[in-house]
Amino acid sequence: MNVLFLAGFLDKIKLNRKLVMFHNYECIDHPNNFSRDNDPEDHIRFRPLPYPILSGIDVEYARPFKRGSKTTCMVFFVKSMLKYWKVILLCALGFVILFLLIFIAIYMVFILPKHPEGPTISTGFPNFQFTTRLATTRSSILFTTKNQPETTTKISATTLTTITTIAPDNSPNPPENFNIICTNGFQLVNGKCWKFISQYQSKNNSDLECQKYSGSGLATIQTAQDNLELQKFLKNQNVERVWIGLECLGNEDEKCEWDNQQGPLEEYSNFEPGFPTWFIGNCTFLDSATGKWFSADCFVDEMAYVCELPTTIEDTCEYNYADHCYLRNDAWITFQAALDTCHQQCSEMVSVHSELENRFIQSMYLDVTDQYMLWLGGLAAQQDYILWTDNSLNDYQNAENECLKYNGATLLDIRTDTINTALQSYLQNEKVSGPVWIGLYCTQTGSLGKCQWSFNRGNTVKVKQFADKNPNVTIGNCVYFDVSSKQWYSEKCTEKMAFLCEVPMTAEDSCVHNYNHNCYFPITSTPRTFAQSHLACQTKYCSDLVSIHSELENRYVASLFNHSGDTIIGGMAPTMNTVIWSDRSPAFYNNLKKMGGGNCLHMNVGKNDSTNGQWFSTGCSESYSYVCKRPTGIKCGTGYDDPS
Repeated sequence: MNVLFLAGFLDKIKLNRKLVMFHNYECIDHPNNFSRDNDPEDHIRFRPLPYPILSGIDVEYARPFKRGSKTTCMVFFVKSMLKYWKVILLCALGFVILFLLIFIAIYMVFILPKHPEGPTISTGFPNFQFTTRLATTRSSILFTTKNQPETTTKISATTLTTITTIAPDNSPNPPENFNIICTNGFQLVNGKCWKFISQYQSKNNSDLECQKYSGSGLATIQTAQDNLELQKFLKNQNVERVWIGLECLGNEDEKCEWDNQQGPLEEYSNFEPGFPTWFIGNCTFLDSATGKWFSADCFVDEMAYVCELPTTIEDTCEYNYADHCYLRNDAWITFQAALDTCHQQCSEMVSVHSELENRFIQSMYLDVTDQYMLWLGGLAAQQDYILWTDNSLNDYQNAENECLKYNGATLLDIRTDTINTALQSYLQNEKVSGPVWIGLYCTQTGSLGKCQWSFNRGNTVKVKQFADKNPNVTIGNCVYFDVSSKQWYSEKCTEKMAFLCEVPMTAEDSCVHNYNHNCYFPITSTPRTFAQSHLACQTKYCSDLVSIHSELENRYVASLFNHSGDTIIGGMAPTMNTVIWSDRSPAFYNNLKKMGGGNCLHMNVGKNDSTNGQWFSTGCSESYSYVCKRPTGIKCGTGYDDPS
């Protein structure tokens, strides 16, 4: 019988005259009458086996047994087990624990679902829940939200929200069978969604009640047609007066503002003569019989009210608002993991573009009793400075304001066929294929005479480039040019798309640092913080903080400085692999080497080693030199400094 034992046991083993194996040796009996050193006791001799069983200590002889020993190998094995049972038990427990650890590792890696994680970089971001926003579907749209995972979460009106979004479908000729709808039981009236609430409330409480319905606000009246349609809507409601969402801080129309930052009372007013009257009250109600508006006390007077939502496109998603689907995600994960998850859902983390949209997001979480935080898709250098990860503006109506940065430029004015043809050629050369805003605003369906170029540039529309059944103000009042069809279409002014600005022609640029069609201005005389640098570039130097889009451009910017140190560039980074530029240009290039104590990007300059030109993130409140950048050929006019 063959048995394996440890070499350390050899001097304690008692064997009889049976064949036994120790380590790599076979034990055999010596011949009878064999003795060594006149020892009357027999000895056992070991000879090496012809093949190795276990590596061990070479032993030629074992300790002798007393003559007549009756101990067998089996008995010895049992006795050894009893003697060393603690060691054997510990070894067995070790094997069991090792097996359990291997099983748990396999379970965690291959069985449990995982959230996508970004690189393991310490960014100072905690784990929060988040939500996703997607474009609603038209019948021809490529992406649908009905198969997207949806989870449930909650938030109070005072907490930070987090969501993801996809840009709306801007197909130039959407199919006619897509359905414009209202949600939450609202009724479609004259391109608006209204809901009558008969319960009498103060104006402020009425607004709070409206918010429970997808973040809606009190009704707004922008035109005489709106006013007439609201009267008709109230005709069968047996009500004399209703709150509308207008507050006045004086006795003139110019002192009146629509609720939720929807702008001042400008184009249309229907106050009864003698109103508004601030000493009666700052709030406004509509008389259902006459359609006239009157002042009332916001806190004391109580009456019925009408809530208003924007229209949207029919979709199967649970949270459908203003042509977007919002998908709640309750996973408590990092900012980068949330961003990756949204990208996997063909979406972006949410950017908030109006007070009403913010109210809607809050309304998604009305069932939450505890207050907690959710991720938003933005980075803030300071309280009033936010960069969105989807590179969007605060709302599309800022497009004209963006054009103003370029020497008072405006959205494009297309008055002749020659300009229209030149525009088509320009966009083709620039490889632009989607819709592009132009500076035209229409107030009546089918009438070119009711279309006006922005900034009071007249209503001369000689180019008949409108598509069939356009302009159509039921779709929207603003106009965009579709590159593929070469026609104009109506659209909501709040939609987001590319746009063209126009400025008068100017001479060749005289800036000192002219590189690849851009002028660069290194500012070293007055160190500023990130937000201050961004503002100075725009207001003082007719430019923006520099964005960098290639290794060659990065080398060029670094070469602008002779001194060794750091300089601010126009980017922010939540993680190593995510850069957002303040000029909202796409981030094709990333030279970020180190995450520091903040999210604002700086560049090493003036170094004589490999770190020259490398980026790192640091706090946004620290002051450094900075670099401004603008396209060549822009004449800034008066009021700007020449940093060259």
